[in-house]
Order: sequence, then structure tokens, then C-alpha cells
Amino acid sequence: MSTHTIQTEIEVEVLFPFPGLAEGDYGTAYPTLEITFDYERGYVPGTLRGEYGPIDPPVVPHISFRDAKLIKDDDINPDIKQVQEWAERFLAGEPGRVYAIECAELDLKAMRHAHLEDRRDQ
Repeated sequence: MSTHTIQTEIEVEVLFPFPGLAEGDYGTAYPTLEITFDYERGYVPGTLRGEYGPIDPPVVPHISFRDAKLIKDDDINPDIKQVQEWAERFLAGEPGRVYAIECAELDLKAMRHAHLEDRRDQ
């Protein structure tokens, strides 16, 4: 398992005053969040020869929310609980989950590359 951080702009509906909206109306805001999450890689198991299928079922990658903080608030001033709810919802949705997995895999690839470079320099 590894821990990763991403920055992303998300779309949220908020009940905050915006110019041109009546009181109590929702508006759309695009805050930028820094989201920290744990990542566990998935894998596809080996298969047997012939007519047999996989030995074990594949394991899908797993994302676990850790923390979030607001980077840019788009003049909406949410509290930390709201920011964390937005981040969890982002990671639970398909686009957010896919983005987080791609970023985590890129981080892991960069770490492996840096490790190989360090070993080569020794």
C-alpha cells in the first residue's frame, strides 16, 4: 500500500450567495482540493494451461480516502467537513477513482525509475 496526493478542481453545487441568485438557490462552484489517499495495486493472477481459467480471481485496485484540504475556494468558504465530503465523493465516483489510480501508478513508476537510477549511480 502507498500514500499519494493529488490536486484537482471539482464541480460542486453549493448553497452560498452568488451574484444573480435568489437567497436559498444553489450555485455551481469549482474549488481546487488537495486530496490524500492510500492506494493498493490490483493484479491479474496467472492462469493454468489448457481449458482452466484463472487460479484466483483478479484483485481490483483499491483507493482509501485519508484527508483533503482546500487549495482554492472560488469564494465559497466551506468548512473542513464539507471539503472532506467533496473529496470522498470525488474518489468514490468513476472519473475521480480512475484519475486517482492513474496518478498513483505514475507516482509508483517515477519512484521505481528513481530507485533504478540511484542503484545505477552507485
